[in-house]
This record gives sequence, structure tokens and C-alpha cells, in this order.
Amino acid sequence: KENIKRLGEAGVKCICYNFMPVFDWTRTQLDKMLPDGSTALVYYKDQLEKMNPLTGELSLPGWDASYKKEDLKLLFEQYSKIDEENLWENLEYFLKEIIPVAEQADVKMAIHPDDPPWNIFGLPRIISNEKNLERFLKLVDNPFNGLTFCTGSLGSAKFNNIYNMIDKFSAQGRIHFMHVRNVKILDDGSFEESAHFSPYGSLDIVKILSILHKNNFNGYLRPDHGRMIWGETGKPGYGLYDRALGASYITGIWETLEKAGHKA
Repeated sequence: KENIKRLGEAGVKCICYNFMPVFDWTRTQLDKMLPDGSTALVYYKDQLEKMNPLTGELSLPGWDASYKKEDLKLLFEQYSKIDEENLWENLEYFLKEIIPVAEQADVKMAIHPDDPPWNIFGLPRIISNEKNLERFLKLVDNPFNGLTFCTGSLGSAKFNNIYNMIDKFSAQGRIHFMHVRNVKILDDGSFEESAHFSPYGSLDIVKILSILHKNNFNGYLRPDHGRMIWGETGKPGYGLYDRALGASYITGIWETLEKAGHKA
């Protein structure tokens, strides 16, 4: 609560957070070579089946690096008693505590969806689909309780119609932060992160931005994960050059929509 107050005092207007138990975003390989020579994050189901997080050897850039092997075993033991409904109860308690503080501080809270949007290693994940997003927003039906809508997270699941979801929640004014990126869904439900440019993945970035423009979206928007291109090395998933290309691509589409007065 104190952090929210202080961020508000500093002029921060939106906080992105997640409610994924133990682990953050999960991938099975960080340097998959794609046909164009870039390397990207991927999630292959056959690789996941061979992974055991309890060995303490598994670590991804989005995870808490402070966990030791013994810590992970204890956490898994604790979560063995937590199912999805228990997690909903915890989330409701959390929201009822922080949203009044956020409203008073004029800071919009924007929950990030689970990535990927299904249970991982037996741990429950609940911010994962349209029905659950609706349930989340109703837990505390307040404009300051909103979403970070990540197209790559929710769009990695074939069961999510992200265009309908973006249309619905942006029209309600409940999307406070957009993470716009592309992802290529494979036949078995695995996926690869791709360039933002629509033809490289399974998502239509022009359609996504057209819907936001139609609904007069005025929240925050950014490109998201980037591949490693042009020989760049660094933190996997956060290639600077590729994210810069994504920002240019998104900005160009938005300028076109603005000038054309496009209505989706």
C-alpha cells in the first residue's frame, strides 16, 4: 500500500503486476534459432514434460532468482493445498485491500495475464481467459482495477479470441496497459515468439490496434518481448533492436489509423 501511495506521489499513473504463483513467464528454450537467423523464446510442450523445477537448475529471466532448491520444494508443498478457487480467494482479498488505496492515490492497477495462460508444473493460474478476466474485474468493480492486456500471453492459447476480448474490455475502459507483441502458435499448442510484424506470427497486429483505435483507447501501450537480431546479445526475450522495430511498427500503424480515421 505504501508503495502505491509513493508511486502516486511521484506521478506514476499505472502499475503492472501479476498473480502467477511461484514462477513468472515460462519458456522451455531461450535461444531457439528461427529461419531468419534470429533467436527467440519458445515454449515446446515436449520440452516442458522433461523439465523439473524442483532441481533448482531451471531459471528464466522473469523468475525470482532468490529461490533456492529448498525454498522451491517448500513453496510447492504449500501450493499443493491451493487450488484455483483458493487462489481466487487470495486475489479477492488482495484487491479489496489495495484498490481503495490505488483510487485515493490516482494510480490504476493493471494485472498482467498468466504467461502462458494455463497451469504450469501443477501450479494454478487464473488470469488466463475471457471468462476469468470478467470474473477478475467483478471482484472489485472499480475503474482503478483493470488489465494489462498482453497479446502474446493471452494470444498463445488457441482457446482465446483476443480480438473479441480486446474489443470488450477496451470498450469498458478496463484495459489500462497494452503489451503488443506477436506469437506463432504451433499445431500441438506449443508456441514461438516472433517479430511484431503480423505475417511472422499468428496474430494480426493491425486488427488489434484498429480495435483499440475504434474504442478510443487512451491507456499506455508498448511493444513487448523482442528476439535477438543483428548479432545482439543480452537478456533473453528483451532484444533492444527487435523491440525498437516493434515500437516503430506499432507507431506507424497507429499514425495511419489516426490519419485515415479508421473504424474497425
